[in-house]
Amino acid sequence: MTGQSNDSSARLVFPRRTVLQAIAGGGILSSASQRTKDRVRSTLVPFPPDEQTTVHTASQTDHVIFVAETGFSVHRGGTLSLEWKQDLEAEGETVSACIHEDRLFVYASGGGAELRAYSIEAGEELWRVSSDEPRSDEGGKSLAGPVYSDGRVYGASASPAGGRLLVADAESGDLLETGPELDGELYAADGGVYALREPGTGPALSRLDADGSERWSATGYRLVPDLATAVDGTLYALTAGGDCCAFADDPEPAWCIALEDLLRARAGAGLTLEGVVEPPAVAESDTGDSLLSLEVATSLGPYILLVDHDGTITRAVAVDPDDEDVGESVYEF
Repeated sequence: MTGQSNDSSARLVFPRRTVLQAIAGGGILSSASQRTKDRVRSTLVPFPPDEQTTVHTASQTDHVIFVAETGFSVHRGGTLSLEWKQDLEAEGETVSACIHEDRLFVYASGGGAELRAYSIEAGEELWRVSSDEPRSDEGGKSLAGPVYSDGRVYGASASPAGGRLLVADAESGDLLETGPELDGELYAADGGVYALREPGTGPALSRLDADGSERWSATGYRLVPDLATAVDGTLYALTAGGDCCAFADDPEPAWCIALEDLLRARAGAGLTLEGVVEPPAVAESDTGDSLLSLEVATSLGPYILLVDHDGTITRAVAVDPDDEDVGESVYEF
């Protein structure tokens, strides 16, 4: 491993990842440094502390969405101060959420499948739309989305009793399409979405058009639904075997790279890949170059891999877990 890079002309600016952790036992929402794990700040949440919770972040609007079994709340990202909250409307209802610009979109699955839109600042409900075929989703519910893509909002659910795919106009709330259940995750594509499914529930990857119909599907890839990201219409997804693949609107990947083999070739045979820390993200240099970044855990410590959009590894950076600003302290090998 060489010394610190002094090439300031191409200094990398990594995304600032402050991990938000919901501590259910104490009813507390905390922001913590991803690298040092130190808490930055905490706040009480307005729901019972023993509920199952999830947290959604939206850096473009600086908001945090806290989802519990009995409701959800919107917090200011910098201070975690409560902006507004909404109780769930039906027993057994499950929701997931996303933010686009000034709107919060919620997909709800309980007595039926429903998409809703709220003003992110005021909490005013703007519209809601549901399927004409209400179903009971009790037991083993799984939600995918909601996802915003080209003026439409997509949400899907799956359960032993049946689920639904809903597609609505993001501005008006008009229900445009419905479709069958989907167990996995949704990611934005040009004029539609990518659907990554859990093993055994259908094709590993499908490209859905704006009307929810399937344009193509890909099998034979052990993709991990929640370890993926979509950038400019291309899906970057991790496999269970530790590969990273790019799908540029085609069932055949544009490229796949074996992360462990690459790291071993540079760091030695003693290295083993222990996992990927987070979904792929985007890093940019101050010269304007955009790269895909992958943070991985290995037997020799954590690394960030920087991948060009053609699948070429451009840098491998050893991460100092005590150094919060890795863009200032970059070590190569």
